[in-house]
Amino acid sequence: MKRKKIITSILVLIIILIVGYYTIVYLNNKFEFFCRNSQGSEYYQIYGVFGDFVGGVLGTILTAITLVFVYLTYNSQKKEFELQRKIIAQQQFETTFFNLLNIHINLKKDFELNILEK
Repeated sequence: MKRKKIITSILVLIIILIVGYYTIVYLNNKFEFFCRNSQGSEYYQIYGVFGDFVGGVLGTILTAITLVFVYLTYNSQKKEFELQRKIIAQQQFETTFFNLLNIHINLKKDFELNILEK
């Protein structure tokens, strides 16, 4: 189970890195981010747009990942709750059984049989 979670986490991280890489390459080719010339004020506007884009995309991706992990946590807790309920039911049965057995032993110990001889 842990191995599956680790693999899932690694795959999600790889997907985020690939999407980020291709986003930066695309935006660099389109807006020439990393090329400097005398038009400094236009670059600040482009960087602002790029920051808004990255923040929006990254925020959406992180929200989706968070929802997936919340769902996985919910399922895990649901399974643990079912297991605990079964264990508690078994313990209640055992407690009742051994209490009845103890009562039977005590009654048997205190029981006296008087036989009248003729």
